[in-house]
Amino acid sequence: MEAEAPMTLRILSIGLRGRVGLCLVAAALAGCSAAGSKATVTGRVIRGGKTLVVPLEGMGAGTEVTLVALQADGRTGPGFQSDTDPQTGEFRIRGLPAKPLTPGRYRVAVTFPNAGVGNAEFGPQSSPLVVEIPARDVEIEVDLDARQVRIR
Repeated sequence: MEAEAPMTLRILSIGLRGRVGLCLVAAALAGCSAAGSKATVTGRVIRGGKTLVVPLEGMGAGTEVTLVALQADGRTGPGFQSDTDPQTGEFRIRGLPAKPLTPGRYRVAVTFPNAGVGNAEFGPQSSPLVVEIPARDVEIEVDLDARQVRIR
């Protein structure tokens, strides 16, 4: 009766194709795909040709920018809210470790919690603004007058 080869010898004996296959499986399990990438989105909202700056009133934010994930079947996924600098109007949107901002199509909502205006036109469910976020950090310009989002 022949003795069974140790595990290391069996792996070495699987040949070149088998080793390439194992490497591909290992890479896939490690998450080396664009879908696993995380992005940070920075930018500004433009109205009247200028960066929109809405001062803080009380404890709320002046301008909030939210990216709402658009899924292939038409449903919406998670939303990602901005941190907006009330002095400059510039914003930053990042995901969280448990909820990363991944590449894909997003509806861009722009709301003014303290002003109470514009919330219906550019809200999370009604905004006509859509952007494709790539697998890298990106800067966008949200032009409310032109009703478009430009990647810079």
